[in-house]
Amino acid sequence: MSESPAPTTPTSITLDFTPKTAERSPALSVFISFSLGILLDFCFQPELFYWMILCGITITSWVVCYRNHFNSTSTILLLMIIICLGGMRHHEFWYCHTPNHISRVVQKHDELEEHTQLIRLTGKIRSKPQIQISASDEQFNPDQPTQRTSFILDCGELISN
Repeated sequence: MSESPAPTTPTSITLDFTPKTAERSPALSVFISFSLGILLDFCFQPELFYWMILCGITITSWVVCYRNHFNSTSTILLLMIIICLGGMRHHEFWYCHTPNHISRVVQKHDELEEHTQLIRLTGKIRSKPQIQISASDEQFNPDQPTQRTSFILDCGELISN
């Protein structure tokens, strides 16, 4: 005959399902880094060339640190690359224009007053004018006109000052 197993006493087993490490949220750090790049470009407005140089140096440094297994340094450099990409994206969207864009003609003033300059354009209208009426909730500035007319103008002469 076979022997029966030894009697066991029931004990309460407590299972700990809490994670042993801190919760990670990588998308948040990428979002914050990208936003920081946008904020830096908005405040200081460096040229696109400087953003590209800084990004190239940072990528090269990241490759060296990654290959040498400097994990924390390579993580910081990756976030710096994201900062550079945010700054480049913001600069390209707001400050880079085609050579014939009207903003290249208007000169910037470093005064405390509003940065406005009156100019007069003469030319031929090439497209049918489109009138856009903004809804009241779309207007961020109460002094902004509620109606906007847009068309393509073939500029013949520009008079400033």
